[in-house]
Amino acid sequence: MRRKRRLVRRTLRAPRTWAYRRFGASGAWRAYVEARAVQLLADARRAVAHSGALHFTPAGRARPTREHATRPATVPATRPAAGHDVRGALVGGAAAPAAESRPWEGDEIAASYDAILRHVVLARYYAASRRKLRDWVSGRAVDGAWFNINTGSVQLLALQPVEQVAGRVPEVLALVRAYLSTEDPRRVALERRFGTAQSLDPEHLTPADRHMLVASAQGAYFQQAVENGRVRRFRNVLIGTFVMLLLLVGGFVAAGAYWPEAVPLCFNDKAAGALMCPSGPHHAPRGGDVPLVALLGLLGAALSAARSLSTSDELPTRHSLAVPLALLKAPTGAATAIVGLFGLASGFLPGLSDITSQPALLFWALALGYGQQLLTGLLDQRAGTLLRSASPAIPAGHDRT
Repeated sequence: MRRKRRLVRRTLRAPRTWAYRRFGASGAWRAYVEARAVQLLADARRAVAHSGALHFTPAGRARPTREHATRPATVPATRPAAGHDVRGALVGGAAAPAAESRPWEGDEIAASYDAILRHVVLARYYAASRRKLRDWVSGRAVDGAWFNINTGSVQLLALQPVEQVAGRVPEVLALVRAYLSTEDPRRVALERRFGTAQSLDPEHLTPADRHMLVASAQGAYFQQAVENGRVRRFRNVLIGTFVMLLLLVGGFVAAGAYWPEAVPLCFNDKAAGALMCPSGPHHAPRGGDVPLVALLGLLGAALSAARSLSTSDELPTRHSLAVPLALLKAPTGAATAIVGLFGLASGFLPGLSDITSQPALLFWALALGYGQQLLTGLLDQRAGTLLRSASPAIPAGHDRT
């Protein structure tokens, strides 16, 4: 609780100085969140100052001015005179004057500003939280910070004057086209209203248009959170698979080094009257055979990972899949090299079991390690599809496969 109070005070008084001290040497996403929070707070202050219905207290809070501090008194309805037919007046005559009231603009603007301020404080709270493994897996810090920033940006649409809202129409259009499908009613209505306008006159912006922009931005940000959540879950699956394969391959290599006869990777060289093993010609398998094959499989997987990284496109998303995919190739390459050589040595494939030289055997291990791309290439394609869906750089209606 004390930490949140300190964040509120720092947010209101000196956001830029505190941001520099807190995020100067932190991750890039934290700096982006802080820069967006400062911009959001400044835009909200400008909108409040433009309204003229609020003033800022020395503590930085927005409060209604004196003329907007109390609700205006309503004009009471005129009572009908005695004997006057009220029903007849409502049907055929002039109706009695209704109660008139003026919108309580000061409190409405103060409520919107306080909501934006709370979202800014929560975004900074999530960004400043200490990174734990549980938060990293669940995405609590990153997604929580960006959710509050995006929600505050939507709240700002309801607070800004019509001139500034008209200037943000292209921003909302780009966001909607990036995440909402072409059949979505919100996108269809927004493009029908603003899609063909070369220049939007603020005087033509109605309250219904403002509500349409708010609803469309909320839907687009929600779809953005869904797509980024799919990327995060896929990243967690990749890392979990990497850890599981690493333990299995490590245990298999340790067992092969301790009991080399249990995992024979040697070929029968009839001409030399010995076994051609990965560690050289011997009369029996050696303990270094399986580790050597696993190491060559790792080398082949590293070459495959380098090729994948050189051909992949880096798209702007909250979570990256390049490192988990590259890590997963390492134990997969070791596993394919061991299993592949074991299958060749067993004579299961006729014509491929006559390996009589050590360089040829080692090259087969390297090639089999590189061949893991046949399996992990499917994961690369799936990762590319998810990243393109979560990236704002590719419109939702285009081909993302």
